[in-house]
Amino acid sequence: MLRGRHQGDCPHLPRPASTSCTASRAGAGRQFHSSGVNRTRSVSVDVSAGGAREDHGCTSTNPMTTRATRILLRAATSPVSLMTRRLPVVIVIVGVVLMLTAVLRGGDAEAVTDPGVVPAGWTAHSAYGLQLSVPRAWHVSYFSPCPFGQLPGTLTIGPPRFIANCPAFGFDQHEVMMSIAPTRAKDLHVIRRMTVHGVHVEVVQKRGQSPTGILWFVPSKDVLISGYGSAAQRSLNTLAPTSRSSLPAPGIVNGTAQLAGLPTGPMPISGSIQYEAVYPPSVIRTSPAMAVQAVDGHYTLTLKPGRYRFWASAGNASCPPVTMVVVGGVIQLAPTITCNGL
Repeated sequence: MLRGRHQGDCPHLPRPASTSCTASRAGAGRQFHSSGVNRTRSVSVDVSAGGAREDHGCTSTNPMTTRATRILLRAATSPVSLMTRRLPVVIVIVGVVLMLTAVLRGGDAEAVTDPGVVPAGWTAHSAYGLQLSVPRAWHVSYFSPCPFGQLPGTLTIGPPRFIANCPAFGFDQHEVMMSIAPTRAKDLHVIRRMTVHGVHVEVVQKRGQSPTGILWFVPSKDVLISGYGSAAQRSLNTLAPTSRSSLPAPGIVNGTAQLAGLPTGPMPISGSIQYEAVYPPSVIRTSPAMAVQAVDGHYTLTLKPGRYRFWASAGNASCPPVTMVVVGGVIQLAPTITCNGL
């Protein structure tokens, strides 16, 4: 900013023949005339000092200088400048509101899929990454060929272990079944689609047959759920992703053991097959090392979900152990235990 009180202050300006800079502070900003040059009282803004500082004095009426002064003064007091100063405060307030909203919504989302879907006095049972709840008085069976006939109701998880002639189903009984869908499930006709506690469900009907009971298909898990009786609908309405409080269904393991390296070929081993859980820790604590008898090289076990190790004994022969993961609600075939040599 150029000041013009004395020639020493403005050495680059031509010195007029006669200059008089006498103006009262009250008349600041008004233009006045001297004999040699047209001058005005100015207000200079010192931006480098971090604020505005007024310096009332004589300045040249250089158009570029006075215009820059006005621009700086208007910018410092404009509404846009004031809004810019308040912008950080507004951003902080909006951020706090968004955080609180996210926390509240997150709590609601967790409550939907948590054990809150289990009615009082009921128990959740899980398999295939899903859980269903039934009254505690209900009978719970796994891989049952004849799941009907138990009062006051029955929950069956897993496909039937074998085919049997079952008694006729009475319509006064309550039955819910959950299992991996058979291959013919692709022939099911979709009536409508819906979401139950975050699980996408298709209400289906077997093609060419009249509706009987309730039939749900969960495409993401390839699971078929059926219900019969007046209490079945309420049980199906508790369908949800597996929670820690649910009781996992066991799995069935069918295995074989053989002795190899004989001139006549492999020979089935009959005898003790030992096994132990290796994961997770909760299964290890409740499932100590056990043994089962193999008959003509075949054995069957019902185990909790987890990873297990199996091995056999055949005299001096070497029998490396085998491992597998047992899945709840599924009938699986274990790797063959092979003993080499005699």
